[in-house]
Amino acid sequence: MWKVVIPMLDPAQMLGQVTWAGGAVAAVMALAEYGLLLLLVRQGLRRRGPAAAGRPAPTTDATAPDPRRPALGVGLALLAGSLAFPFAIASVQVPLQAALARWAAATLATADQYILSIPAVFASGLVQEPAKLLAAMVGMALAGSLRPGVAGGEAVQRAVLFGATAGVAFGGIEAAWVLSPAVGALGSVPDGITVGTLSLAVVERVFAVLFHLATAGLVVYAWSRGVRQGLLALGAMTVVHGMVNYSIVLLRFGAIGIAALEAWAAFVALSLFGILVFLARRARGRHDETGALTNRGCGPRASGFVTRGEETADAKSCP
Repeated sequence: MWKVVIPMLDPAQMLGQVTWAGGAVAAVMALAEYGLLLLLVRQGLRRRGPAAAGRPAPTTDATAPDPRRPALGVGLALLAGSLAFPFAIASVQVPLQAALARWAAATLATADQYILSIPAVFASGLVQEPAKLLAAMVGMALAGSLRPGVAGGEAVQRAVLFGATAGVAFGGIEAAWVLSPAVGALGSVPDGITVGTLSLAVVERVFAVLFHLATAGLVVYAWSRGVRQGLLALGAMTVVHGMVNYSIVLLRFGAIGIAALEAWAAFVALSLFGILVFLARRARGRHDETGALTNRGCGPRASGFVTRGEETADAKSCP
């Protein structure tokens, strides 16, 4: 498996190490995974007009929000997620991990490396998960969608449009940074790598990008439902992130093999992605049902609630 050692703590130079070839491989990977998310979330959704699709009804009000703001917000989340990786790693995570490693060695009354490695390893999630949430929130703020406590359908839209976008951008830049030297070394001698080794590195990054996409989407979904839910989800994803990275410690000291490490990372990434898709489909499905009932006279209309004796023919069949 191709590994990269951080040579310096400079975000600009980290980005400068990304090559066109490595960036292209990472971009294809990120676009494919984000496209898969959109496909899975959209499947099975019954569209019954603007309300059921989660879109506001057409309006001619001159004070209506600028329709360009959501697109600009998504673009900003993409940019912020891309920039968050080098700055979070170089400026925060690496110095924090170095400080925690020194603290653990000087403070903890043990020489067990499995224990001494815990603080530094779990610092990765402590830095990266809030960084992705912040990138998504920047985009949501521009789009006018930052207010928490919204219904499930809108929370899904935020999770997919802003959370997953920031996460896939974060993971995509990381993949480009990791894969660029690997692609450049393909076939060169004496330190070149083989196609098989490069393929393993690409597969590893596929699940890493999927992990970042899923965790960011889940945190934004929870945050959109409420601040408390968002903080709980952020804490949970921080712990999960650390658990995934702790497998590297187990590999380093011979407790597990490379196959077990990759299988564990893939399992966690696929599980989180599956949870995100499940929550999105369930919430959007309920949103569609609510919109359908409203259109049939079973829910609140613009003029108020339907009362007994005022039902339409369709409304009389409401549950």
